[in-house]
Amino acid sequence: MGITQYCVGMLLSGVLVTTTTTSYSSYVTLLFYSNAEINFDAFSFSYAWRESNSDCKYYITDNDVYGTISGPVDSSDYYYPNNANCVYEFTSYYHSNLILTFSQTETNYDIIQIISYGTTEATLSGYLSAQTVYTTGNSNVTFISDSSIQYETFTISWEFTNSPPPCGGTIDDLYNSGVIYSPDVNGLYPPNADCTWSFFSYYGYTGVQFDFSNIYLEAYLDYINIYEDGTLVAQYTGNVSGTFTTTSPNTTLQIITDYSVEGLLND
Repeated sequence: MGITQYCVGMLLSGVLVTTTTTSYSSYVTLLFYSNAEINFDAFSFSYAWRESNSDCKYYITDNDVYGTISGPVDSSDYYYPNNANCVYEFTSYYHSNLILTFSQTETNYDIIQIISYGTTEATLSGYLSAQTVYTTGNSNVTFISDSSIQYETFTISWEFTNSPPPCGGTIDDLYNSGVIYSPDVNGLYPPNADCTWSFFSYYGYTGVQFDFSNIYLEAYLDYINIYEDGTLVAQYTGNVSGTFTTTSPNTTLQIITDYSVEGLLND
């Protein structure tokens, strides 16, 4: 079971004669939506695969179960360069999960994205000392810097593991977005689970948006509960899809399962 939030890189509409956009990940999804009213001429688009800067692309496999790698360096002062676009591709042959730990970047302007199988697991920026992301063993980490301020280059520490994701924890808004996983036992969430994630905001956000995708719970016996300031504001059971947004940064998400049937994880 997962709770996913997708990162929209660009929205396009109207006359797009010479519009061009470039992605910075090898996992890209293009979605076209139309409403039920007016028809327009059919359109076409062209695409071309691009090579990343060969000096700033790294391949890491679980032949090295753990380690640390530094970000790009512009000069002898160990600051990362402006306009960087670096990709770190993690590939696992023997492990199902990956733990990543980061240091700092320029807040809101230089970002690190973790993408797994086309889903943005987390977008990080600013002071990230000892900030940890739990993701799948096959993930891309992309670092993008703007044209202004430089900081001391960051580090990425990794550890491949077969341990399941933690059941609960505390989540703050140093991460702009992320993914929560249920406990995982051979592809099923276990019975008798009681997992609680507490959210709080350093930067004045007024709520948390949850996007639920293809979650299958045992109806009326297993539940996802959402609390605001200690008050239950939403409860889900059975097949769960859709979005819910809280109006308080003091938000709690709880997963409770009974002793009987195990449920399926999300697709």
